[in-house]
Amino acid sequence: MMNSVIASPLLRTRSSFFIDMPDGPLFSIRMIQKYLSLALNMGLDLGVPLYTASVTNQLLTSSRGLGFYQKDFAVVFDTLLQMSEAGDPRADDAS
Repeated sequence: MMNSVIASPLLRTRSSFFIDMPDGPLFSIRMIQKYLSLALNMGLDLGVPLYTASVTNQLLTSSRGLGFYQKDFAVVFDTLLQMSEAGDPRADDAS
């Protein structure tokens, strides 16, 4: 990934956080949701749908619900992992 097109300076700096989280957040979920909220409200005011920002905000809300409120936003990987381990509730109905 670090040798691909998506390898930005930010990704290079923060990629180690996905494996070993820092003690304190550099950009907490609370802070990123503050800025996402501002962007989403501006999108509403201008009539511009911000689909990705909306889904990202929902994922961060799930992270907060799992107790990651003051963690670095890289913890979204842990959120996705926990959500995927929960399984698909429809799978039980299929049998």
